[in-house]
Amino acid sequence: MMTFAWQIVSARAKRGGTLLRAVLMGASLVISTAVPPVAEAQTAPPPDHVISDYFPGPWTILFDRNSSKIDPGLSDYLDRILEADLVLGHVKLLIKGHASSVEKAGVAARRAAAVRDYLVRRGLRRAQMKVVDAGTSEPRRPGGTAAENQRVVVTTLAE
Repeated sequence: MMTFAWQIVSARAKRGGTLLRAVLMGASLVISTAVPPVAEAQTAPPPDHVISDYFPGPWTILFDRNSSKIDPGLSDYLDRILEADLVLGHVKLLIKGHASSVEKAGVAARRAAAVRDYLVRRGLRRAQMKVVDAGTSEPRRPGGTAAENQRVVVTTLAE
């Protein structure tokens, strides 16, 4: 079992201009608030492009041949998606599985499902995610190696 330890930079609440600062350490969540004077114009929702400040994606996860097992060393990388969800609130994700032409049928779908299941175990809701099996139809680049096509790509979806 992995322990989370990160700090979310101040995020402005949608109503009242309250600043929230959250620190997640293990299983405990500490929230402190401060209410600075805020002009009404500053409480407008952020523009759509702000999501890229927190979620630079796309996130690419590589796999071994014919495998859908996520390398344990990638957990910190995948946990950044959870940080984006904490800051932005229920980010919608597209999880697309890919395979090389030398792999068994269905491995791309199993890879995408493995990433989705990992994120669900970490607290995201299945309803936030759309899983797609791209199979061998979208190689990373023409003439690329099999290894670079053995992947899952996670991107945000516009609402």
